[in-house]
Amino acid sequence: MIRYIETALDYRMTVGIMNKNKVGMLPMFITENYQILQTQIFDHEVCLLFSKGNNVFTPARLYKQMLLVQAKLDMLVVFVMEHVESYNLQRLIAQRVNFIIPGKQMFMPSLLLDIKKLPKNVIDENRSILAFSQFLILYHLQKERLDGLTTREVADKFSVSYAHTNRAIRWLVEKALIILEGGKEKTMFFSKSGKTLFEWALAFLISPVEQVLYTDDVPDNESVCHSGVNALSAYTMLNDEGRQYFAFSRNRFKETGIRTDKQYGINVIEIWRYDPLPLSLDGNVDKLSLYLSMRNNQDERIQIELEQLIDTMIW
Repeated sequence: MIRYIETALDYRMTVGIMNKNKVGMLPMFITENYQILQTQIFDHEVCLLFSKGNNVFTPARLYKQMLLVQAKLDMLVVFVMEHVESYNLQRLIAQRVNFIIPGKQMFMPSLLLDIKKLPKNVIDENRSILAFSQFLILYHLQKERLDGLTTREVADKFSVSYAHTNRAIRWLVEKALIILEGGKEKTMFFSKSGKTLFEWALAFLISPVEQVLYTDDVPDNESVCHSGVNALSAYTMLNDEGRQYFAFSRNRFKETGIRTDKQYGINVIEIWRYDPLPLSLDGNVDKLSLYLSMRNNQDERIQIELEQLIDTMIW
């Protein structure tokens, strides 16, 4: 690793063992799964996490671990890996995880470093998922299987135009998340199922929250969905808080007439890229959309509960 960095960056570096007091600040699952070293790269203090044994974490989990260790140590965190499968490589990049594969590639967006040409447009493509494409994945995973439906049947089911539905399905086909079968009226089938599908799609999925507004009002109509900490506390052991969070599609929100402000207000209004209502459960936004909306939150309590939320999902 040292030779690779010195050759690639023309930068001499020294690697040492992490101070015991700092290591003691980290959770046991980090110290058990990684050898923890430290170095400096361009005057930045860096924590290097070398995986022990054959432990394999998803890119999403690595991202959470990276944020956790950074918050504990106040240092940049970089994973050092011997090998990464090509499909996981793209997911690591999409998740903005700092990593080094000695002799092959280093990707450290925190230092604006990317050594080795990336797959064409990988980051832009990962972030360009259509809102309805994401909705279809989450609906299929949590509400009702959509396998075997035609584009027309999907459009009719959700009262969406054929052209818009066709674009959404074609996007999923291009990313190998859906397979089309049949003749003129092709039917769609998801290429994976359950948690495997979610983890496979995770590199493409984005937060559903498009805009955040504030209000002193409390919405009172059938189109309301609790989101944020309110929803997470309903699904997990996290304590609720006084502030209320509500999620709306833009069209539904316009119908409410709620007065909002961009900065001030007791409660929070989230405007979503897709309608949360068809996915909602008992007045709360669905679990997977909730996870996507909060996965970048740096509160350790929230990260622990989000992890638990996914681990206890019935797929």
